Amino acid sequence: MTLNCLLGLAQYYNFGDAEIQSVFPAWRRRVSLALALLLVLAGWWVVREDLARRRGAQYLQGVMARARAGLFDEQTLRLLRRSLAHYRRNTRLQEYRALVYFNYRGQDIPLDNLQRIREVEAALRYDPNSPHKLINLGGMSQVIQGALVAAERPERWRQARQLLQQALQFNPRNTAARAALQRLDRLPDEVSATANP
Repeated sequence: MTLNCLLGLAQYYNFGDAEIQSVFPAWRRRVSLALALLLVLAGWWVVREDLARRRGAQYLQGVMARARAGLFDEQTLRLLRRSLAHYRRNTRLQEYRALVYFNYRGQDIPLDNLQRIREVEAALRYDPNSPHKLINLGGMSQVIQGALVAAERPERWRQARQLLQQALQFNPRNTAARAALQRLDRLPDEVSATANP
């Protein structure tokens, strides 16, 4: 029924034998086709970026919940790395990146202090004025400086201890400074044990 109506209309208006000409010239059709193609590509890129951001945010939610609970272990670091793998331009992710790497206390994934500093500095590239990241980097630098001073010259252990205590006063939850201070307190016993076998 519908097909017969359409055929009847085509015969009435004489579309059956005539060629349909476009009102637009050929260059306009090409430009319109190119713009439509660009629009499709831009839409594909936006959808792809949005999906990557959403996947990264799913893992970031787990990182945020674990960080609020004070859990800076292997699971938190793995979730953070998965979130970074999906979408790294999230500013909140960069804040938690600095926080997790600074406070990481796990044993399965070994991290030395220089790796931690590199990660905090990498997070600073996204937002150089973030106070949390600068505090974490400053506290970590003080810990490293104190540890290096103590390792190089045993006679300067008092100065290293003061630097570590200042880092703890600045941030009482600084577990790296607390661990370095405990290690520094054990150094005189270890030195005397190795000197007197």
